[in-house]
Amino acid sequence: MKLRSWFLKACLGLAVLLVGAVAALVLWQLPVSALQSGVSPWLALPLGGGLYLVVAAFFAAVVFAWQLLGTINRQLAFSRRAVRLLSRLKWACVGMQIGVLLCLPMVYTVADGGDAPGVMLIGLVLFAIPMIVAVFLAILQRLWAAALAYKEENELTI
Repeated sequence: MKLRSWFLKACLGLAVLLVGAVAALVLWQLPVSALQSGVSPWLALPLGGGLYLVVAAFFAAVVFAWQLLGTINRQLAFSRRAVRLLSRLKWACVGMQIGVLLCLPMVYTVADGGDAPGVMLIGLVLFAIPMIVAVFLAILQRLWAAALAYKEENELTI
């Protein structure tokens, strides 16, 4: 079990390094270059804010996932802390979804200007991914809470 948990933590660390590198190298340039190319500030500013929100929510989700893995390693998988961490992880995914939603007007402008409807489809898929993960985490949170209730009820009977 520790080996699998170590592997998942290594994957989380790699994801943090990749997203951090992309954020440090590219993220701050996109809104500036959009403004310099003549795009309206009403489109460029939500793009920058949305991208920063996606990255911040991603880092929060990594922290909550790391803590959840630690909780599972300590054999406390069915505890109130695990249910709370699942809830926080779900809301971090919702934050990523809101960030992508803020970027969609700029994606539409690029798709419309370049006559490339596939770009808009990619933007919508990027919007749907955090939503699907958030729904899955909400279901998992409810199942986890029900299992915790059964566990506590069983402990009272014994």
